[in-house]
Amino acid sequence: MSDLSGAARDAANTARNVARDAANTARDATDKVQQQGERLYRQTADEAERQAARLADVIRDQPMVSAVAALAIGFVVGRLLNGNGRR
Repeated sequence: MSDLSGAARDAANTARNVARDAANTARDATDKVQQQGERLYRQTADEAERQAARLADVIRDQPMVSAVAALAIGFVVGRLLNGNGRR
């Protein structure tokens, strides 16, 4: 009976070790994904700031062209949302 209880104890220890290793692997993978997500967020935020600054420069340098473009875009979006005025 001692051999059987020893085998059961070994199996339980092995199962605990496997579960612990799996949990550690999952935690490591989660940390890596989180770090990559944070890095991508920072890169995207930086690029958005650069593009906003470029757009502000264009608007400042060419206010009439920017105003006409904004009106044209607003007109097109309005027509699309309104269904071209047909009901």
